Amino acid sequence: MTTQRLFQRIRIAKGETRASALLESLTEREGQVLSLLGRGLSNAAIAEHLHVAEGTVRNHVSAVLAKLDLADRTQAALLALRFGLADAEKR
Repeated sequence: MTTQRLFQRIRIAKGETRASALLESLTEREGQVLSLLGRGLSNAAIAEHLHVAEGTVRNHVSAVLAKLDLADRTQAALLALRFGLADAEKR
């Protein structure tokens, strides 16, 4: 699925409601990982930031991609930016 198609699909079905529901399906840690992906961090940098193993981060990234039906971390980063999640970690 292309990023353009993803955003189109998210806009469908009561606007932003569908996207919000998908994002709410993430665990707190998955949300943190998505936020850090949106800031452009690598798995190693995310692992250091969250004080976990890099393999754990890979597992969280995979879970985020699966739950949000995304093809890659670039789509996840774009989604985080679109919904303002990348800024949440800076506060």
